[in-house]
Parts: sequence; C-alpha cells; structure tokens
Amino acid sequence: MTPLPPDILSAITARVQSDWPSDPAMQRHLIDRQASAYVQLVHACEAMEKNEYSAQIIDFACTSWPDDYEMALHTLKRQLASSKAFFEYTRPTVPAEVLQQLKEKTFEEWPGDYEMKLHVLETELDAWLKTNRVQLDLR
Repeated sequence: MTPLPPDILSAITARVQSDWPSDPAMQRHLIDRQASAYVQLVHACEAMEKNEYSAQIIDFACTSWPDDYEMALHTLKRQLASSKAFFEYTRPTVPAEVLQQLKEKTFEEWPGDYEMKLHVLETELDAWLKTNRVQLDLR
C-alpha cells in the first residue's frame, strides 16, 4: 500500500478537525476515508497511460476537488467513464458527419470535462433529431 505523505495526512486532519471540531469519531472516520481515497487516487493516476488526455482528466479531477480526495477520486472515475462513452458514442439515426461535427464542437466548448461533453453531445443530438424530423415532416 502506498504510504500517505505526512503533509497530506496533516492537511486532511486539519480540514476534518476544522469541519468536525467536537466529534472525534467523525474525525477518525473521515480521516480514514480521505486517506484511503488519496491512496486509491494515486494508484489510479499511476495506472493510467501517460498522455495529454489522461493528464487533462487527472488535472480536472484534482483541481475540481483540491481538498477532498473522495470527490477527486469520484470525479476521476466519472470522467474516465464519460470520456470512454464520448469517444465511442454513436447514434445510427444521425449522419456520421453531423455526429463528428457535434463531437468536435462539444470537445472545444468543454475542455477537460468529459461528463459535460457527453451531456451536451446527447442534448445537441436530440435537438438535431427533433429539428430534422420537423423539417422532414413539413416536406
């Protein structure tokens, strides 16, 4: 198991003690959870292939939650799942060139946030389909 750096443990402890000053049981519980999440986060980051894509996801997760390792880990996992879904996304009812254009547009609009990229892509595709159905129905 990766040892917890003393400065990380100190920061976790200080934050938890500040948030829960009169509850030692909750302090211990949260310190244990944060410490475990920190170790899991380090392992997850080390296991990822080193490239611009992974660096962007790691940066997004860690800067979104700089003092909360549980949430940083949760965000990292969600971003990884969303990025996979985004890159593999297909919709047979939409022409490939339209899908590609919307992916490119969404990719530029939401740098680093794959959950939003996926959400906006799906929303844009739904709007495109409704608009084009209306146009087809009017013909």
